[in-house]
Amino acid sequence: MNSREKHDEDRIKPSRGTPDQKRSLPAGQGDIAYEMLLLQQRLDAYEQLHLEEMAELRREIARLRRVFLQETSPQLRAIIPKRPES
Repeated sequence: MNSREKHDEDRIKPSRGTPDQKRSLPAGQGDIAYEMLLLQQRLDAYEQLHLEEMAELRREIARLRRVFLQETSPQLRAIIPKRPES
């Protein structure tokens, strides 16, 4: 068998590596995949931050609503217990 035949045979045979062996991506595609991963991680972080900020804004609105109701409706002062500030 000459070197050309050996090369063709090696190209056709399946790899004998472990089944979980990772294949490398062609040049350029690895960079794109990595950039996609980074963007997905940034998006996840922004979504989490957005959810936390929305929760904080909802708490502030609820607090202001209670204060407003207490100030505009004197009879509610006796009904609504004052919440400790956190």
